[in-house]
Amino acid sequence: MSKLLANQISNYNDDGPVEVKDGVNIPTGKPFQVAGAAGTSGQFLKSTGSSVAWENFPSIPAAQVQTDWSATSGISSILNKPTLSPVAISGSYNDLLNLPTIPAAQVNSDWNATSGVARILNKPSLFSGAYSDLTGRPSIPATIKDLSDIDLPAVITDGIYLQWDATALRWKEGTGSSGLSELKEDQTPELGGALHTLGFNIDTGTNFINDTKVGEWNTAYGWGNHATAGYISSFTNTTYSQQVVVDGVDVKLRLTDSFGTVDDIKLTAGTGITFDNVDLNGFTINSSATGGGGATVTIDETPPTGPAVGDLWWKSDEGRLKVYYSDADGTLQWVDANPPLSPSFAPKVSNQTVELEAVTDQYNNSYLEVTGHILPLTNADYDLGSAEKKIRHLFLSDNSLWLGDGNKIDTSSGSVKTKKRKKTVVPSTITTAGGDEAGLLASSGKGSLAQVTLEEALAYLKSLDNTKTDVSDLYPAETAGDYNAADWDEIIPSTQPGRVVAPTIADDATEYNLASGTSFLRTSALADFPIKVIGAQAVEGTVVELTVYVPQGNTPRTVTTISIDGADATQARITGTTEANTTNTFTVKAIYFGAVWKATVAIG
Repeated sequence: MSKLLANQISNYNDDGPVEVKDGVNIPTGKPFQVAGAAGTSGQFLKSTGSSVAWENFPSIPAAQVQTDWSATSGISSILNKPTLSPVAISGSYNDLLNLPTIPAAQVNSDWNATSGVARILNKPSLFSGAYSDLTGRPSIPATIKDLSDIDLPAVITDGIYLQWDATALRWKEGTGSSGLSELKEDQTPELGGALHTLGFNIDTGTNFINDTKVGEWNTAYGWGNHATAGYISSFTNTTYSQQVVVDGVDVKLRLTDSFGTVDDIKLTAGTGITFDNVDLNGFTINSSATGGGGATVTIDETPPTGPAVGDLWWKSDEGRLKVYYSDADGTLQWVDANPPLSPSFAPKVSNQTVELEAVTDQYNNSYLEVTGHILPLTNADYDLGSAEKKIRHLFLSDNSLWLGDGNKIDTSSGSVKTKKRKKTVVPSTITTAGGDEAGLLASSGKGSLAQVTLEEALAYLKSLDNTKTDVSDLYPAETAGDYNAADWDEIIPSTQPGRVVAPTIADDATEYNLASGTSFLRTSALADFPIKVIGAQAVEGTVVELTVYVPQGNTPRTVTTISIDGADATQARITGTTEANTTNTFTVKAIYFGAVWKATVAIG
């Protein structure tokens, strides 16, 4: 084994480093020196860039731990920790310093309260309402002698009067004929000017005078003396029966009215004309003229079968004579022989009061003009138009359209509404006129209000007030002052879907009338409130639904009770929660079941 001394090693060729290929072993106890220094325990060699040198390892602190607010020492303690108030840790209001004094909760002011927060401070003393408590009231004379410009004796005798003394500028006692010695009724009063009734009637007892009647009288006065002019003094509708009778060689068309009065229309046989085959319904006209033949005359409401040209037909239901005629183009038809086909005047039917006239306007439009009501002879027997022949346009005023005896459609409020007449009550216009249920039943002869017809109710109203003559007087329009929604069982408006104007309920006493709608706005809800519904029917199975909108304040309010037509709901279940300073909806649903109302309220 050979040894190589380190101080004997050197590279003499290029001053490069000595390569140790097999490693260097430092024996125990032998130093390893760098630059003549062996270093201290724990040091390590570190390059300096041009050589190596001994270096100490850096000092590494202990491992980090979680900070602990409660720790008082060690690495987990917090240095310079501030001193906090107890409330910072407890979060309790009671740990706050300098707590303010908070007054008790506010309550409604009470005029009658004498203490506490409800008492009103500096409350004024109000006037009692008694005249004797007024200050500065005037001195009212007890007698006429207390007036300042009156000179009357201490004892006033019967028959004196007041007389103005222009010299003394005072009222003094007056006597003698210069005063009013006697009052007498003027049996022949005269007007010094025009008498204005201002639209009111003059009541003469049983009858009355108004402007319309005076106008009719003036018109009739212009007709002249009715007796000498031959005007009819009365008119009675009648019907006629007809037959044909023989009168020698002639025949008569005999009309007999319903009172037995007979009118004959005589047909005289002219030259070459004879009548035969005469019976109750017609006869034959024979002509001996060259080229002529016999003509048949038929009296009936329907045309005869198999007519020949020249035959006559008296259309008995119209009172018109027709002839069977052949046009230039060979068309066979019945044409009017009397009156002529083309009259020189506009046909008119008149009884001097009501007229029905064929009229042509400036645009050559033809129509029938009527100056009175159009009424069928019997009830519910005639049509206006048909399934095949319809009326094109029907123009009505904004009064009403009645369907049957109990349903009405009108637009008096500005929108179309369908109304159902309430037949369980006496119309308010009748009670206002002094009528009652007993009187209405007696007048109509019916046993209950439900059986009374519209016509019978109007007749009773007329008997109470002879100025009430129209159905609009019995059931006025909504714009009239005497309209009453309680007269109607149902009022259904025709409005745009999804939009309705809700009636406003401003206090607890006002009722929620279903006739006005099913949406309501409840304002001024300063406390919990009731909902009082009217307009329902206590019939088994009847359902009532409505929604109430309530703007809430700082303290939200809710429903206390629900009553329907005066009866409290035995069940009133409320679900949902009210909210302050918002608008809540209270959706009410109720059913009449088991002879009681049961309801639920959903708050939204």
